[in-house]
Formats: sequence, C-alpha cells, structure tokens
Amino acid sequence: MNNHRSLFILVSLTLAACSPFRDAMQGHQQAVARVDGYELTVEHAAQLLANGRPESIPTHPSTVDRLASLWIGYTILASELVSEDTFTNIDFAAANWFDFDQELVWKLWEAAIVAPSRLTDEQLREGYERDQPYARADALHILIRVPENASQAVADSLGALAERIRDRAAAGENFEDLARQYSDDPATASRGGRLGWIVRGQLLPELEAVAFALQPGEISETVSSRLGYHIVKVTDREVPDFAERSEEYREELMDRDAARLEEAFIDSLFAAADVKYRSDAISLVRQLAPSAQLERLGSARRALVLADYRGGKLTLGEWADFVVRGGQDMRRAFASPDSARVQFSLRELVRNELLIKAARDMGITLSEVEADSLASTARRALVGVAVLGRLRRIQIAAGDLTVSEAVDRIMLDFVRGQRSPNDIDRMAVALRYGRNTQVYPDRFPVVLERLAELREEAQQSSGREPPASETPAEQS
Repeated sequence: MNNHRSLFILVSLTLAACSPFRDAMQGHQQAVARVDGYELTVEHAAQLLANGRPESIPTHPSTVDRLASLWIGYTILASELVSEDTFTNIDFAAANWFDFDQELVWKLWEAAIVAPSRLTDEQLREGYERDQPYARADALHILIRVPENASQAVADSLGALAERIRDRAAAGENFEDLARQYSDDPATASRGGRLGWIVRGQLLPELEAVAFALQPGEISETVSSRLGYHIVKVTDREVPDFAERSEEYREELMDRDAARLEEAFIDSLFAAADVKYRSDAISLVRQLAPSAQLERLGSARRALVLADYRGGKLTLGEWADFVVRGGQDMRRAFASPDSARVQFSLRELVRNELLIKAARDMGITLSEVEADSLASTARRALVGVAVLGRLRRIQIAAGDLTVSEAVDRIMLDFVRGQRSPNDIDRMAVALRYGRNTQVYPDRFPVVLERLAELREEAQQSSGREPPASETPAEQS
C-alpha cells in the first residue's frame, strides 16, 4: 500500500512554510467540486496544479475549471469501477443518446434512401447492356491541334484538313501512317496514334462518347474538342459478362442514386421544417465551446433554444452534450473565428434533429437486442477509458489505492502533460447523466492564489528567483 502511495507526492508535502491562507484553509476546507460524496478542496486542487510546469499551467480560472471537470469524470469512473455491480448506475440508453439516435438514422437511411434506389435484376441488366460501364476499347487517334489564339479562318482551315485526313483513312489508307504524318499529339503520334486499351473516364468526354460507340474497325467522323479536331479508330473492344460485374455495378448505381436521393430528402426536411436560428446563436456557442462550463450548464441555460423548427427545437443543452462527446476537435470547430464554419456546424446538428424526427415519425425504433448491443459497446468504452487511465479495479478493491488516490494519480498525469483528456471527454455525458455534481466557480480565484503561494514557496526553497509573470489578479 505504501509503495503505491509513494507515487502520489504533491509539491506541498515538501514545503514546511506556513501562511495565513493555509491557516484559514485548515480551519475550513472549501470545496471546488463535489460528486457522489467525494470532494475536491481548494487546497488539494492547488497542490495538484502545482505539480505542473508554470508555463503549461496558466493562472487563469479556466485552468481550475478544467481540472474540476476532469476530476469529476474520473472520480465517477473510479467509484463505478469498484462498485458491487460495475456501471449499473449508468443509464446508457439515456446517457448515450447520440449513439442510439445514430442507429435510428441508419435505419431511416435504409428505408428512405437505400430501398428506393434498389434495382431489380431486370433493371440492372438493362442498364448494364445499355451503358456498358466496364467496356474497354483498343483505339487509335489523330489530333489536329487548333491554337488557343487561332482566328476563325485558321480554325476552319485546320478543320478542313482534319476532314481530308479522315476521308483518306475511311478510304483505306493506313491509319497509323496518317497519324505519324499529321497528328499533333506528341504522346501518340510516333506510335501511329495508338492510345492502347482505354476504359471509361480516361479520355476527354467528347472522345469517350465516340470511342465507345464505335465497333472494331470503324473510324469516327471528325470530333471537335477544346484541343482541336480528332479522328478515332477502334480496333478491338471487350465487354465483361454481366454475371462477372453485376454486383459491382449494382453498388455503383446505388451509391450514385443514394447520394442524389439523400440530398433531395434532406432538402425536403429543411423546406418543411422552416428552421429559424437564435440571433446570437453563433456568438453564444463560440464563447461556450472551449469552456469547461459546457459540462455543467444549469437547467435554465440548457433550455435556451438555439434553433427552432416546425415540430421541434435544438437546445443549448443538446448542443453542449454533442460537443462534449465530440471532444476537443468538436470544441475547436464551434470555437472557430470563421462564422460560416460555425453556422454550417449548427446546421448539421439541426439536420441530425430533423433526421431523428423523421425516423420516429416513420415509426422506426430499435429492437431490445440492438439497444443492449449499443449499451454493451458503451460499457466497453468506459472500461477502455479506465484502462488508459491506469484505473485498476483490483488495486482499489484490495485497498492498495483508494478511489481518491487513484484519481489523484491521473490528475497528476494531466497537469504534468503526460495524458490527454480526450478519452474521458468522449464519455463525460454518460458518466454525468443523473449525477448530483457541483462545481463552485467563485472558489477558482482562491485556488489560483494558493497555487501562486505554492509556486513561490517552491522557488524560495530551491534558492531561485521567481520568474516575472502575471498574477491571478493581473489576469482578471
């Protein structure tokens, strides 16, 4: 037990100096945050932060706010990990609403997009024989290039030359010899105009349409393009049997049609919904996105409407849950100085709401098996966060570490820059759902004052002059 606890050494334990502030704290331990009977005090928060490098732990209230948020998340996780029935206190259906809703959207996509785009075997065969999507042709061509700045007279003269060459080829003159003599395409002229085997998408659209319409041995009429005039000859062609490529063709058609149908479906949802955004929605979310306050909005603020639409609304609380779950990347997206980007992100959230509403209006639901599967996935994700955080159930249950000590080890990793908060951020909504958590922002400045004391004492004890830096009062 002592060996494990030796890993948890706070800066304050090496300091013998006393202060009026510390005396006051010993008389009344103020809480910065509380959850499930556990308490993070002002003194303890300052000691944790003092373990980090000053240049990476700014003396700003947001630093304490972030520490309190992480402490709450890992305290809940550690206490759940060692409870008699691990994670039974978490309502995964309610807490992980996004995953459940996403499954509904997939079902809606199947019903409204995939099903209408699905073709019968007969329709598929007809399209395959008509379009010949995987045909390839062995072709030659001659290019008579028309300069970009050519006059109409010059262009007409070059067009007439192309017609004469085409007539000679059609009359039986060797096509390859004509290409070597007249073609302005340096890549193929020396090879007698040979393009080799071509598939769809390789040539200019004008040439492709002609090449795949010709039968072996046929020579095209002159074809005009942005480069000039072309003459095409096909010497051979191959069309794979329908049975060989039918499934690939079906997938390509469904992808193409699904994209078109999906765009039309979403456009119809927005048109019917008549969406109206709160006038200050962009500035509001941009201000809140980087803040730890996002995880503990009061009920009144959570109820604020960001977007109103026919049959529903997007609230600030719903937006906050989505952003917290998305981690730092999502926070950065909504904190962007680019208003268009923030507006687009808000529209995407409204789109999600409209899709969920459409799914429910169509009577789409999850089966009990599907719901249980999603809950199991969420449980495994929580276990993964615990493993990454080195929260070992057996250590805590055996008394080697208390819940508080285990959480402190993780907090030290954070303040020392040895761990990313992304893992716990993604599960924060699930962990906090239904919990009675309290954070006291009015005590953040007190933590920062105590942190400044600890840093000064540490510098004095090491015989170094304190660096010039802003105090909490100067930053406020």
